[in-house]
Amino acid sequence: MKSVHAAFSQTTQVGIVIVHCGGEKVLEDCIRTLENQSWGNYRIWVVDNGSTDGSAEKVVGRHPGLELIRLKENRGWSGGNNAGIRAALAAGVEWVWLLNNDTLVEPNCLERLMAHAEANPQDMVLSPLVRYAKPSDAIWFAGGKVDTLNLELTGCMTDEEFRGLGGATWPYISGCAMLVQRDVFRRIGFIDERFFLYCEDVDFTVRAWRKGMGLAVVRDAELRHLVSHSTGGMKKKTPQRVYHFFLSTLLFWRKVLGFREFHTRFLRVFLSKRLVSQTGNLEEVELAAYADALWHLATLKRHAGTRTACPAWFRHLLEKKPWVLVAILGFDVGPLWRSMRKRILARRNDQ
Repeated sequence: MKSVHAAFSQTTQVGIVIVHCGGEKVLEDCIRTLENQSWGNYRIWVVDNGSTDGSAEKVVGRHPGLELIRLKENRGWSGGNNAGIRAALAAGVEWVWLLNNDTLVEPNCLERLMAHAEANPQDMVLSPLVRYAKPSDAIWFAGGKVDTLNLELTGCMTDEEFRGLGGATWPYISGCAMLVQRDVFRRIGFIDERFFLYCEDVDFTVRAWRKGMGLAVVRDAELRHLVSHSTGGMKKKTPQRVYHFFLSTLLFWRKVLGFREFHTRFLRVFLSKRLVSQTGNLEEVELAAYADALWHLATLKRHAGTRTACPAWFRHLLEKKPWVLVAILGFDVGPLWRSMRKRILARRNDQ
């Protein structure tokens, strides 16, 4: 295949880390697109994240040169990738490309990412433009932003918007196809394994950006993403997806804001909007996920991959009197005091 950058040297080796949790076809399709890359200097580590269908072994067996890392249990996106990152760094690669197994990579994608890296050494965490696999012309990720004033995680519409972020609005890169220079791990550490699924990529890239390392979306490098293949798709409200998305959102903002501001600012507003005003409209799977995630947070559990069912009284409180939970978790005793005072006065009147 003819190179899009014929004069560009391919002496820099890239380590590609693919975390796999099952599904032979999706991994096979991803590997085949990597074999067509115009950038040839790479090694691939497939991390079998505790899957039980033997799919990783089958795919690796059909493609000589792939290296398999077997984990006995599912350690989430963060733990699985960290295992692959450590292996790649130990092998001496200069860049590590964290790639979802449900992606289809355009033939010149990696080469264009590396061309940008050579021309822009200040950019140490890169992403291609990520499109949906279906429809293929729709953009899924073109840069993200963390709005610390409105407490929101949203996407950027243009490259100019992404490159202009700063102040109270921070940029982040999606972990779907995140290319990281090896020095980033030395300076900020690995992916925080307190996040099992979701927000760990936001946390990691925000940490890099706040340490002065550049983030960039290389828009002429593209790939397709099946989107949430392992959790049933973006629109499907599976118990796993709803629980981890909600819990990771809570963990992220607590880490960014600090303990007190998280409770007094984020929880009070977020839970009021999400729970108090919508409890009657929430589906059963959402109520259960929210209750278990809040219980995980309130009891200061650390292993996000283990979902512990909350006590029945906590679930009942969430469903019937969510404002009480908002007051308790948001350190706002005002509503509780007013409710107690109202009851006391009502009893006195009855007497």
